Formats: sequence, C-alpha cells, structure tokens
Amino acid sequence: MENNSDTNHHQNSYLSPEQMHHLVYNLFGPECPLQVKQIEATAFKKIPMFNLCKYVMQDIKANEGIQLTESAAFPSEWVKEIYKQNYFQDQWLKQQNIEPNTESDSESICLTHAVLIASGLCSDAGNKMQLTQLGHTALLNDQLLLETILFNFAMNIDWSALDGYGKHPAAQVGIGVVLMLLHQYGHETHKIKFYSDLYYKAFPSLLGMFPSGLKISQEELALRCFTIRCVERFLLMFGMVDVKDESLQFVHAITEIRQQ
Repeated sequence: MENNSDTNHHQNSYLSPEQMHHLVYNLFGPECPLQVKQIEATAFKKIPMFNLCKYVMQDIKANEGIQLTESAAFPSEWVKEIYKQNYFQDQWLKQQNIEPNTESDSESICLTHAVLIASGLCSDAGNKMQLTQLGHTALLNDQLLLETILFNFAMNIDWSALDGYGKHPAAQVGIGVVLMLLHQYGHETHKIKFYSDLYYKAFPSLLGMFPSGLKISQEELALRCFTIRCVERFLLMFGMVDVKDESLQFVHAITEIRQQ
C-alpha cells in the first residue's frame, strides 16, 4: 500500500551531527551508524553488482588476465559474454531489446569495470586486466568482496560520468543517509520522490547544482537525477529495492544499523 505521508513531517533529526559526518565521510567505518551486514551464502545471488564483479574476476583468473582494447575497455566479445549471464539488465538495452556490443553500451558493465579498478581488486596496467593480491584474496571470501565493492562503488567512483545531470556529487554524496532512510521507512512502499525530498532536505545546497530558469524546475531535475543515480545506478544494482510505478520498497538489506 502506498504511504502518502507528507515528507515535511519526516526529518533527519534522529541523526546527530557526528553520525551525519560519518555517513558522509566515513561510510561503514567503525564509528559510522551504518555497517555492512554479514550476508548468508545464498543471499549473494540477489546482488547483481556483486555477481557481475565476481564473474569478471573469475574470468580474469581463469585466463590469467584479459587484454583490453586500445581505449582500455573490455573487448566486445567479453562484453557480450558478461551481459549474457543476465545478472543485471540495463534499462535502455531492455527497452530496445538489444544486447551491448561494446563496454560503453552497457552502464552496468562500465560500472563493473570502474569499481574493480577503484577498489584495487584489479589493475589494468599495460592495457591488461589482471587480479591484484587483494583480488585473489577477495575471490575466496564473498563477504570481503561485497564489502570492498560496496564501499568503493559508493565512495570512489564517479556516478555523474554516465549521465547528463552535471559533474557534481548530487544523489551520490551522503548515500549513507539514503540507506538509513531505507532502514527507517523501507518496510512500506513509498514514491521515489519521498526519499528524494528527504535526501535534498538533508543536503539543501545540492539543489543549487541544478540549473534554474528551464522548463523543468530544479526540483524535478533533482528528482530525476536521484532516480537515475541513487535508485537505478546504486540501489537496484545492489539488489536492495524493488521499483514499480515510481515507487520503491526495501527488499534486501545488505547493511544494518550499528548497535549502540
């Protein structure tokens, strides 16, 4: 059932300034109110980005490295093979009923490549994708692999690189606050706008990063950006929510509130 509660009644006042600081700058650190949950073995199958990364890493290990293209992208045949595993369906590819030919055709594969490098799980020196020592270790420990991917996806890759909403951190910075909101309100179905409004209320300066004076308001641009970056690019790729009719529900918790 849709909950139409006025977001003006919902505040982030239950978070102290110190907790907010850790959610923004020290996500999942020892003092952060949000931690990565210990996941049961069968639950990893529900996390698309985890499975994409693990498949790619296993392929790299089996082939003792994968030669990249001159532009340092995944080769076309490998892109097709990865996408056929059906861990995640890119929205625009699904709408067009086509498969990717190059890495740049698939946002999920672009992000997989980016997070493997940013996390130090893989290196691409000499245009060859290879596992690092951390990568070899993490392949033997699913929990470590998830924690490494999740943190670096949230903090160390640039979500704005794949859209036209501007080179700014809106709908990425403070992503821990969104996760806290999901823990608080996610047991009921809410419009995406419900979470977007609360997010920008917590970080009001981010609204100013969207242009004004257009046919579309700053608020609408901010909502669309939040939907693309936060919901489609993060929450769905980590299997945390179901989305239907511009509403979402928290269905798979991979984080938890730290016990005080």
